Amino acid sequence: MYDLAPGMRLCFGRSRRADIVIRPDGPKLSRIAGEIAVEDGGVRITNRSSTHLLRVVMRGRTTDLPQTAAATPAASFVLVEGTVEVGSPTMHAEHQVLRVTVAPRTPDPRPEPPPATEETSTVGPWEIDTETRYFAVALALCQDRLENPAASGRVPTAKETTLAVLRLTHCHHHLSRIRAGDAATLGRLTKRVEDHLKYLRKLLRDKGQLPRGVEHLSKQSLAHYLVDLEILRPEHLGLRTDPRWLAVQEQLWWDE
Repeated sequence: MYDLAPGMRLCFGRSRRADIVIRPDGPKLSRIAGEIAVEDGGVRITNRSSTHLLRVVMRGRTTDLPQTAAATPAASFVLVEGTVEVGSPTMHAEHQVLRVTVAPRTPDPRPEPPPATEETSTVGPWEIDTETRYFAVALALCQDRLENPAASGRVPTAKETTLAVLRLTHCHHHLSRIRAGDAATLGRLTKRVEDHLKYLRKLLRDKGQLPRGVEHLSKQSLAHYLVDLEILRPEHLGLRTDPRWLAVQEQLWWDE
């Protein structure tokens, strides 16, 4: 057990140089997996790994902090009060997590609004237009996370996302061409999907959805924010069997 004061921080991972050494022979944990830092407003938990996500569980709610990409600020979670369990997906599966607790603060006689538990963005989520191509791309990108929030949430490649979009929207004519070896169709549609992913990144920035300082988003980070900010929600999965939505999407993608 560690009792930390404001300004103190600990790093953890399988490196023997870490403050807290976890699974030194475990291949599914980074040498420096994360950092726990005490700030005036609470405890900040940061993913310091470039290869593995870090999972934070609080009262049954899971938040996955994506791995740190080049030139992208590290993802973090701020705990103001309460207890969270922190670790890689493997650590959670094996019940070898770190527990971080922030005790309730002494009540302040002056009224003030309750603090947010997690830092994300400065505005509420926007309601995404489901009858657009970019929504279908977002749903294909995030559907695994939405179906199983406790899983690691592997993000599909651009090619896998393209095929998932075509399956979601019942564009069997495109799928038939691709199965027959039509590389030009696959390449053209994958390029269009990559364009829609770029547009989704732009929408997140333009609508003020990203935490301050976040400029560049990997696909992993994009999926993380779309789900964590509840722009993509579990109820959107029901559209996959909605005849009206399928008809709209099939028309949108027919001539792509």
